[in-house]
Amino acid sequence: SHFILKERMGKKDVLAIFVIVAGVVIVVVFGPSADADVDINVLREYFQATPYIVTVCVLTAITLAAYVGSIYYERKNVQDESHDTIVHGRKFLMFAYIWIGCFFSSNNVLFIKASVAIIINSFSSSEALKTNASDFLSYIVIALWVICMLLMEFFRQKALSHFGALVVIPSFIVISLIMTLVIGLVYFEEYKTLTISTALLFALGAIIVVVGVLILSLDVAKIWSDMYDELIKVADVQYNGTDYKYAKTICVGGPLSEYYEQYWLKHDGVGIRTHRHLPSLPDPDPEVPAQTLEMVENANAVKSD
Repeated sequence: SHFILKERMGKKDVLAIFVIVAGVVIVVVFGPSADADVDINVLREYFQATPYIVTVCVLTAITLAAYVGSIYYERKNVQDESHDTIVHGRKFLMFAYIWIGCFFSSNNVLFIKASVAIIINSFSSSEALKTNASDFLSYIVIALWVICMLLMEFFRQKALSHFGALVVIPSFIVISLIMTLVIGLVYFEEYKTLTISTALLFALGAIIVVVGVLILSLDVAKIWSDMYDELIKVADVQYNGTDYKYAKTICVGGPLSEYYEQYWLKHDGVGIRTHRHLPSLPDPDPEVPAQTLEMVENANAVKSD
């Protein structure tokens, strides 16, 4: 961006980049290394491992609680008389949308990695291809990859369309990064290769990366918020009362992000459900009051006669 698009890069951005590079080096050097030769049977064993099941159950329980809580506050906002802003549970709703999106984002990365492992293994031999093609787990993994990708983007754009970029982008990036590290570490049983010293250094590297990413994402989010905040929060827009019918900017992502941002532009936001799709009223006729007054005067004149 700096060299091609001529974007300005401050000292804090340069520092954040060096911090991220240093953290990545530490993670790569002292972090665990997964087995390169992974087939469908190994993946099945990983899915059935107790640490992975416990981790997924805990994260799923938190995600379900966040979803149920978001439904509760959404309905409470619908019943509120204001109907023009999020009055109840604003912070909780923002956290819930971000958390749910990060949950599916981290699992999306996991299923991508598992799907790629299956594909690579299928090319190793005709026997491996036959085995993977006949195993239902291959299709479940690929299907979960697609499902998680769709749900991740749905809730990310839901958070952005209601609350803007200033908090959502940094929070989403950091939580998703941490959750992805945890799930990958547990699922591929990479923690087994760690000693106490390497585990501490790996954690230090991960923290350094998170700090660097947080610094950069805060700057990016502030720029987006300052320049395009009203265009990003499309859930606040009364669709039938606007002079545009298509989202004017995409904060993050690609075609799928664009699709869901357009979805939230057209559909009801949490705080303005009752009048969003009502037809826009015509401009009042300035001559109507004068005409009404003239009719009243004429009627009074008839009565006096």
